[in-house]
Amino acid sequence: MKIFVAFYPIDWWVIGCMRWFSKAKHDHCSFAFLEEGYDEAYILHVSKTMSPPRFVRESVLHKVYTPSNVIYLGDTDKTPKDMEKIVKQRGRFPLYRIILWFFVTRWFSSWKPKDGCCVLCCDLLKECGKPVGRYVRPTELYKELSNADNYTEWASGLR
Repeated sequence: MKIFVAFYPIDWWVIGCMRWFSKAKHDHCSFAFLEEGYDEAYILHVSKTMSPPRFVRESVLHKVYTPSNVIYLGDTDKTPKDMEKIVKQRGRFPLYRIILWFFVTRWFSSWKPKDGCCVLCCDLLKECGKPVGRYVRPTELYKELSNADNYTEWASGLR
């Protein structure tokens, strides 16, 4: 199974404020995988509506969001069922925790949200055997992956 991380700009006013304050290029990231023998990838969709995260087909998600960058991380021996099991254990992601951390607590506290698109993406990558840090902001994950010598970056698209 091939694994990817896709990075997206999101057009939502709260995210726009966060982007303006941080001068970030990427607002959202998603873990994606492509099984051998299939021609469409599945992407982890974390919604701002607090619905549980789930894997959706690439064609469905990319009607709404188009990735600005995609980084191919190689192959893993994990199965899609392994990935779905990890995602289902997480439950819902309250966006207010990330907003609270971004605007308030990150300046004076070591507390970080345990959930969010980037945290889940990092955990899934670690589960696949990829040595990455644990980040809250997609920009930090993008910086680490794009600076690594053993990963390939594409402008967009998962193939």
